[in-house]
Amino acid sequence: MGQCAADRRDHDRIGRRGTPGRAVIGRGTTLGAVGTSEAAGRAMSRRERQAQRTRAAIVSAARELFDARGYNETTIDEIAERAGVAPRTFFRYFEAKEALLFADRDADEQELLAALAARPHDEHPARSLAAALRSLAPSLTERGDDVAWGLRMVTEHEVIGAYERAVLRPRMTDAVAAVVAERLGADDADPRPELWTRTLLGSFGAALRQAVACGRPEELTAAFDAQLLAVRDALDEAAGPE
Repeated sequence: MGQCAADRRDHDRIGRRGTPGRAVIGRGTTLGAVGTSEAAGRAMSRRERQAQRTRAAIVSAARELFDARGYNETTIDEIAERAGVAPRTFFRYFEAKEALLFADRDADEQELLAALAARPHDEHPARSLAAALRSLAPSLTERGDDVAWGLRMVTEHEVIGAYERAVLRPRMTDAVAAVVAERLGADDADPRPELWTRTLLGSFGAALRQAVACGRPEELTAAFDAQLLAVRDALDEAAGPE
């Protein structure tokens, strides 16, 4: 059975049993907007609008060059020239060429943190995080073609995947785990915030890759719930008697 067919089977199981994310952590076993930041809630200044246009021009130029010449064959100087900016301006917006493939990552992270902060403080942190991740689905679905392109580039170029794993993923994990720890009143020795955060972020990432690979980005939320169901089943087996 192919993975997409298996996903459909899991979706059917979720329909019969309910959303699994409600119980994964509660049983003790284990990047649309809900809430907005102050900056997002006010009108942008002229300088902010210009910065947004410059950033978009750099990303657009990079994608055109990557598609035409290849990622490895494209230099930062060439991207800057195509975008009509100086190379030093490039580095005001992106710390490396690899960062261009994750141009929306900061915005997604801030959206996730805002959604998490908006959840009820008496709600279990794992349930809050799962809900916050689901709230990202509409935005990611709307950007489905761009997300698919980015995932393809990550798959084809190890240096991009290495950058995501070494730089971006730990950054997001630390930011989210800090909120989970604050909700729990946990200290640095408590493993739960990082463990739960890694589990849920990893499940969401796997769901995103599968939904895109199956050509159904609109089913990201259902794919995420299927991943949580699979994690719950696996942990039930792992925690059971030998």
